[in-house]
Amino acid sequence: MPIISFDAELLLASGQPSQLAVTAGNVRAMVSGDIPSPARNEPLDDSSAARYISRTGGTPFSLVNLKVSAETPLFLPASSLNQLRRDALEELEQNIVTGHQLPASRPSSLRLFPPAPDMSASPMLYLLVRNLETYRILKAENLGQMIAAPYDYRPGKLEGFLSFIDQTDIIALPPQMRNGALEDASLSICRSGHAMMLSNIGQLGLPPTHPFFVGEAVPVWNNRAASLLVSLGARGICLSRELARSEIANLKQDSIEWILPVYGRAAVMLLNHCPERVRRGLNSNRAGCRLCDKGQGVRRDALHDRFQAAYPLLPTHFEDYCLITMYHHTALNLLSKAPRMSWLLDFTDETPQQALAIARTYHTLLRGEPSSWGQLQTGRFLEGVL
Repeated sequence: MPIISFDAELLLASGQPSQLAVTAGNVRAMVSGDIPSPARNEPLDDSSAARYISRTGGTPFSLVNLKVSAETPLFLPASSLNQLRRDALEELEQNIVTGHQLPASRPSSLRLFPPAPDMSASPMLYLLVRNLETYRILKAENLGQMIAAPYDYRPGKLEGFLSFIDQTDIIALPPQMRNGALEDASLSICRSGHAMMLSNIGQLGLPPTHPFFVGEAVPVWNNRAASLLVSLGARGICLSRELARSEIANLKQDSIEWILPVYGRAAVMLLNHCPERVRRGLNSNRAGCRLCDKGQGVRRDALHDRFQAAYPLLPTHFEDYCLITMYHHTALNLLSKAPRMSWLLDFTDETPQQALAIARTYHTLLRGEPSSWGQLQTGRFLEGVL
């Protein structure tokens, strides 16, 4: 939250309500409070009043200067000063909001693009992978549009990963990144010429060099949201797994390419601590941690609940920390229940051979031919959120 500096003046007069004026830039607010009493010991001065007026915790405000103006030695209790501060800052915040003029045009970083072409007549299969071995095997089969999710953003690692990815394929960003890492990654991806799949609504402010794709972590539930994303350059939108088929049917199918997740585990939690480091009692030098590099970290590991259901863990490495994604114990698998539209296969802990078998199954289904793999798991697709 950005800090808003303000100056204050406390006006005291015998027999009159106290007044507190606060100013931030060219915005001013003034409120009235209790009547001060004659000072018996120490009258209010700049220093003693500032102890209470400066208590702005939980707000964006920070006191810079306070002046007390009083004709005679006067006193206000702490409760009165606190109430004056709360009332004044509340009014100041409202005045700032009211006086803020919206820009006449969109920020330059939100570039506008022409509407996306109608893709409803030619559904595609999208394959999201998280390691290069699976990428290489599926790419060789040419079963659909590849999406690669890098798992290492430490210096030099992303550029090495991108060098293995065909320029026609898409790079998926992680759902949580610090500002510096996000800016560096987006620049590297733009320089490489790859399209991006955004995984957080905060990533919409990135200046892509060409239209982008929207991952399912960006909630898009209606046609108006889709229209906004199209105007910003979205080429395709991955639907939320929370949507039921009846809700999906209400979306305007020719406005953009809708991509339905038909296979894969849902991300259920993001961990900013590493369970393996916690287990080992490690609480320092996160930047120097190399457990995963040595095969001793959480990659290919899982957490188990009291029913022994396994929740796979996949780490994404950054320069000074790791983001651990925990996935659901059961993978979505719509099979023949999936309607005819573009589909997403989201691979997490599958072996390359399993991923290939699943991709072949859905490639066959998308052609309208019968095929099957594993057990049917419809998630919320049939009934939605109950």
